[in-house]
Amino acid sequence: MNKLLMVAGHEFRRHALKWSYILVLLSVPLMVGLNVGLGMIMSSLENNDAPVGYVDQAGFLDDPLQAPLTSSKERIELRAYASETLAMEALEAGAIQGYYVFPPEYPTPNHVELFFEQRMGDDAQRQFFDFVQINLVRDLPAAEAERVARGTEITIRSPDGTRNFPSSGPGIGNFIPLVIALAFIFLILISSGSLMTGLAEEKENRMMEVLMTSVSPTQMIGGKIVAIVAMGLLQLVVWFGFLALAVWIGAEGMEVEFFQNVELNWGTVIQIVAVALPSYVAASALMFLLGTTLAQVQEGQSLGAFFFIIFFLPFYMVILIVESPSSAPALIMTLLPFTSLMTIALRSLFFSVPLWQILVSVVIQTGFAVSMIWLAGRAYRLGMLRYGKRLSLKEILPRRRSSLEEVKSI
Repeated sequence: MNKLLMVAGHEFRRHALKWSYILVLLSVPLMVGLNVGLGMIMSSLENNDAPVGYVDQAGFLDDPLQAPLTSSKERIELRAYASETLAMEALEAGAIQGYYVFPPEYPTPNHVELFFEQRMGDDAQRQFFDFVQINLVRDLPAAEAERVARGTEITIRSPDGTRNFPSSGPGIGNFIPLVIALAFIFLILISSGSLMTGLAEEKENRMMEVLMTSVSPTQMIGGKIVAIVAMGLLQLVVWFGFLALAVWIGAEGMEVEFFQNVELNWGTVIQIVAVALPSYVAASALMFLLGTTLAQVQEGQSLGAFFFIIFFLPFYMVILIVESPSSAPALIMTLLPFTSLMTIALRSLFFSVPLWQILVSVVIQTGFAVSMIWLAGRAYRLGMLRYGKRLSLKEILPRRRSSLEEVKSI
C-alpha cells in the first residue's frame, strides 16, 4: 500500500507540475474570468443613470405612481415636460438621456415616440416601461392589475410531464447535467491521454527496467490510476468552483436573469455522476492498456483523436435523441460504454431517463471498468520490457492451452 501511494504521489507530481496540465487547469477559470470581465464592461457601457424625460399629451401621467424597483440598481429620475420643445432643449443641453412623447389618443393606438442622441441605457428603458405599465393599470381591480402587469406566462412541458420550461426558455440549472458530462469527457480525454503517452515514454527511455525492480505491476497500475483520479478531481473542483463564482457574479453583480434563481435537479446530477465515475475509471484503464501496447509516443497521441470521436458520437445524433429520447438508438447509446455519459446528459434535458436504464448503464460501465483494469494489469506484465515492439491483442487476451501444449509442458 505504501508503494502504491508512493507511485501515486510521484505520478501526480510528475504530471500536475507540467505546464501543459497547469495551462489546462487554469484554462476554464481564465475563460470564465475573461467572459465575466467583458460582460461587466459591456453592462457598464450599456447602463446610463441620467434622467429620462416624457411628454404626456394623453394626460394619464398627471398624478403618476412610482413603480417598485425590480433590481438593486438606483432609481432613475423621470422628468415630465409640458411640450416637446422643452424636452428637446433639455436633451440638447445634456440634462436627460432621452424622452418619450405620448400622443393625445394614447393608449389607442399605443404608438409612442422616443428621441435620444445616444442609445439609452437598458435599465432606464426598463424602469420607464414599469412606470408606464403601473399607471395604465392603476384603475383596474388589484387582481386584474396584477395579472396584466405579470403578462402572459407560457409553460413548456415535456410529453412525460417531468420537465417544465418557462416561456423565457430553459435556465442555467437545466444545462448543469450537460456541463458536468462535458467536463468529465474533457477530463477523461486530457488525463487519460497523458497517462497513455507517459507509459510509452517510460518504455522508450528504459525507465521500465528500474520501476519493475522496485514495485509490482499491480502497485504500479494502482498508483497511476489513483494519480489520474486525483488530478481529475482537482481539475473538477477548480473548474466548477470558478463556474459557481461566475454564476454568482452574473446573478448578483450583473443581475443577469439567466443566472438568477438557479434550480438544480439533484436526481439528474447524481445520475450523471454515477455514470461518469465508472466511465472515467474505464477510460483510464483502457488508455493504460493501450499505452502498454504502443511502441512510440506518437501512436498514443493519434489514438486520442479516435476516442474523442467516440465520446462525442451522441452529438452527431442529437436531433434523433431530442425528438425521440425513448427510441432504440438512444437506448442503445445509453447502455454502451463511452457513449452512455453524453447520451444520458442529452436525454435528461427534455426527458426523465428511467431509473432502470441508469442502473443498467452503471452496471455495464462498472463491469467494463473492472475488465479494463484486469486487462491493463495483464498487458503491463506482458509488455513492460518490450522496447520498440507492439503487444498484440491476441497476446493480451487469455486463451486456453491446447492439449499439445499441455503435453509439451509435461
